[in-house]
Amino acid sequence: MVALLLAWLILGFGASSIGVRVLNGFTIVRIPRRGDRFILALWIGLLILPWLLLTLSLLMPLTPWVGAIVLLLGAAIALRHPPSRAELRQALCRIIALPWPWRLGLLSLGAIVAFFASQTIIWFDTGLYHYQIIRWFSDYGTVPGTALIHSRFGLNSSWYALAAPFHFGPFTERMGTVTGGFVLCWGLCHIAITVRRIMNQTSHFTDWFLCLAFCCVIPTLFWSTLPFGNSPDQPVLFLTLILAWLILVIARQPAHPADQSSLLLLLIMALAIALKPSALPLAFVAFLFHLGQGRSPWRTRIIRGVALPTLLVLPLFAFNLTTSGCLLYPSPALCFDLPWGVGKAIALWEYQSIQQWHFWIGDRAIDAQPWDWVLPWTDFEGQFIFLTLCAAIALGLLLAHPRQYPIPGKPYLMLLGVLGLVYVYSSAPSWRFGAAYGSLLPAFYLARHCEQPSRWWSLTVIVVAGTANAWLAPQSSSFLAIAVVTGLFALWLFFHAQRRSRLIFFAALVVVSFGVMGRHYRATYTLLNHAIQLNWLVPPALSEDYDFRNLDMRHSNDVTYFVPADGQSLCWDAPLPCTYQLTNQNIRLRVPERGLAGGFVRVDRD
Repeated sequence: MVALLLAWLILGFGASSIGVRVLNGFTIVRIPRRGDRFILALWIGLLILPWLLLTLSLLMPLTPWVGAIVLLLGAAIALRHPPSRAELRQALCRIIALPWPWRLGLLSLGAIVAFFASQTIIWFDTGLYHYQIIRWFSDYGTVPGTALIHSRFGLNSSWYALAAPFHFGPFTERMGTVTGGFVLCWGLCHIAITVRRIMNQTSHFTDWFLCLAFCCVIPTLFWSTLPFGNSPDQPVLFLTLILAWLILVIARQPAHPADQSSLLLLLIMALAIALKPSALPLAFVAFLFHLGQGRSPWRTRIIRGVALPTLLVLPLFAFNLTTSGCLLYPSPALCFDLPWGVGKAIALWEYQSIQQWHFWIGDRAIDAQPWDWVLPWTDFEGQFIFLTLCAAIALGLLLAHPRQYPIPGKPYLMLLGVLGLVYVYSSAPSWRFGAAYGSLLPAFYLARHCEQPSRWWSLTVIVVAGTANAWLAPQSSSFLAIAVVTGLFALWLFFHAQRRSRLIFFAALVVVSFGVMGRHYRATYTLLNHAIQLNWLVPPALSEDYDFRNLDMRHSNDVTYFVPADGQSLCWDAPLPCTYQLTNQNIRLRVPERGLAGGFVRVDRD
């Protein structure tokens, strides 16, 4: 716990410093509240750090020294700028000046998240390839042809680069949750900030919107244990909400000829795509919003709107081309016939396998009919289906009564919600990719009615409870308990209009959305034969819970690689290169004298 908390403080300091300096580099007029600026600064810094590390990985391994230099250099540049230094000092003073219940609450929140994050990682993809990619970054940087070893090693994400410098010495195998836990902790702190504004009656509509959107998304992540790993899905979901929130914040302010706030949308959008392609719907909406802002000529806005994102995604293209030979891997659209490339056929196979997995929730049976995926998918994706239904209802109501919701930025938010859901359902229909898009319209609609005490609070409690607990089987005792509690809260809020308080409303949201999570978390670990323990200093090493040292050694020409024994597919922190199955069965070292650092190439058969 202590190691994670210290790492989070270091990350928070570095990210906020870099983010504040970036904000001060723009002419920001339409984000007036200092609290919003600091919140946005930390998110921006948390995007720039992994982008910088991914870029450097093209040239060098991401050792702890590289990570420390990037962090310290970014913070030093920010602190040398007087306005940035003053803004950071003011933010720290405001945090220190918080009433003691809020300070105690934030400290308790950090400790609770650190407790959960210090447990054994059980997210499947972490063992399959996440942690192995982090090892490649840490030991070698970006290596040509790694997708020839494991098809997933070509999947791009700057998020893995951010975790790589923490893989060293006594922290090896122990800091796999440092990035996921930090993002969850900051997301919960962000909720706390909006709740404090609402309780103090200093909130805007944007605070209500973001609070309710987070309440819809975070519980769906918590029950899955997704936040306690290395997956980039969680930050992309959060950043989708942040971008939608930022659109509403900017749109509600009067236009200003010198304002460059819309460029922040492009910055966030491009850096979010560097985390994972599931952020692609953000690109279209952010670009449209940018075109509609400011008074500069159309040509200037178009050039800026294209040039900035293109510049920021260049390292991503370079990574893809280096590891797989395809600019848009796993898409086969721009694959080149390079010696270290996997080729179009393998890229297409990987793309289809990822898509098929999320439709069929596993491997498709040989004799399966085209629509046989619907029932198993419905059983597994209850939360996503519930959110989608809520989004469809909210969309219908917003379209049926447009004049009742004269909120600036509404068309862009509606477009983002619809476009995002269409994109996810057509590519990989999973709550991991679509929860944020599905929550935008319900949160927007409910926030409009929740700004003042009303009976809509009871409906909000029901929606949040359903979103958080739609995975529960109706016959389970947990489902019955949460249903009874939700019903009681909803009835009380509905019939006691004059005695309602914001405190009771938010207490209801916390109980119905997080009340059953502790039980589910414990049950999940018990099912997987892992004990929940209080790890005061550092999380347990992966080797304490997983026997990934039981490996078979195999060869392909001059390449020696490892395969998990007994038919297992998870390598965790096994020695490199480790894979359960080579992508290409006939490979060799690209530059033998450099070993693994030189990469791999195919050996064409006669």
